[in-house]
Parts: sequence; C-alpha cells; structure tokens
Amino acid sequence: MIDMEDTQKLSSIESFTPSLRGPQSEANVHLSMFSGASNLSVQDSTITNVAGDYNITTNNNYNWKPIDIVEIRNWLKAPDPSINFVTACDKKTSGTGEWILSQPEYIHWCQGAAQLLWIQGKVGSGKTILSSTIIEALKAQPAVQCYYYYFDNRDNLKTKTNARGLLQSLLLQMATRTEGVHPALHALYTRYKQGSMEPTTKELSAIIATVANDLNSAFLVLDAMDECSEADDVFRHLALLKDNLCMLR
Repeated sequence: MIDMEDTQKLSSIESFTPSLRGPQSEANVHLSMFSGASNLSVQDSTITNVAGDYNITTNNNYNWKPIDIVEIRNWLKAPDPSINFVTACDKKTSGTGEWILSQPEYIHWCQGAAQLLWIQGKVGSGKTILSSTIIEALKAQPAVQCYYYYFDNRDNLKTKTNARGLLQSLLLQMATRTEGVHPALHALYTRYKQGSMEPTTKELSAIIATVANDLNSAFLVLDAMDECSEADDVFRHLALLKDNLCMLR
C-alpha cells in the first residue's frame, strides 16, 4: 500500500518508464509500470479506479530439494511479515474491510484481468486492514499461492523498511516448502558454502525471478509502501516479477 501523502518518495520511478509524457499523478506513474493496472482510492469509503487487462501464464515444472528449512531460514535472516499480519487481524472486528472483496477492481485482479491492484489512501484510512482482509481471503483458497509483506518503520532493526528485507522474505516464502526448497535457492545456498556467506541483494532478486517463473497463478500483497526507505529499489526488483505475478500494493 502507499499513502497519497508520501508518493514523492517514489518519484524516480519515472526513470524507467521513459515513454511517459505529460502531467499525471505519481500513482499513475507507478501504475504505468504494470500493464493492466487497477487503482482503488480509499477516501471516506469512496472508490475511483483505473482498469486494464492482463493475462497470466504460469508453469510448475521443478523438483524441490530436500533440506532442513530451518537452515535456510537462519541463513536468509528474513524479516517475518506474519507478525504484522496477525497483529492486524487481531485488531479488526469480524467483517471489517470485507467490502473490498466485492469490488469490481478486486474481482478483476483476482481473475487475472488486472495485473496490479493499487490501493491508496491517507494515513489512518484503513489500508492495512484492507490488505490483511485480502490476504485472509486469498489464503483461504487452497489452490491460490499468496505471498505478502508489510513494510514497517517501527521495526528496530530497520529490516522491514528496505528492499533487501522484502527480497529475503519473498524468497523464503516462495522457494521453501515442507518437502524442501526450490532448486534455484538450493544452488545459491550451496554456492555460498552451505550458508556460511550471504548472497548479494542482486542475487536475491535474480533467484526470486527464477522461482517466480515456476509459480502457479501467485499473488503478492505489499502493505505500507510509504514506510519503505528504498521504494525506488523495490520497484526495480518488482519490475522483474511483473510478468509472473498478480500484484497488489
């Protein structure tokens, strides 16, 4: 999610959308990175939107490598977004935010007709509740793969405010299962002497892109983009995934 009041943080996104011309809002600049974006504006329960079309192609042809997931988790040192998710869910009363699940923009996004759903609103307008409601709805569908992340400037270690923290978390979520890890992650772990060294941020991004090619109709939910100190870097990394995932910000 991104607050309307903090869109100036992402202004340099224009640098890799050179075809854009003329005045337009920062939100539209970012949306233009993804073909077929839908935009929801949350302001006193009113909604405006920009819609488009997008088709997803996926495959699922790979073999997971057996390994102790705890070893991978300790090596990646990924921030845990489930803490934010549980906190948000505990705060909201039953039914709160569920109105969004019946909105055409959300439905189109779920069906793959829109590649990105961007929810905007002022601070305190309930965007985190909406994102948590959406995560709950997606996770309730057995056939749906949902990955999520909460940027959080209250994090003392500041790992939840930068691009690397996001990539570490996404890689852990996407490339690990109870039966093992994705071969691309296994190869990276082996290359770094069984976890005795850390991969670069560029390598994390590249491995995620490789793993994303093998995902089956996956959804990515990001909350509080305005609390990310490296938003430009995040968008550059997400651009590598835009052909593989349906995204919500």
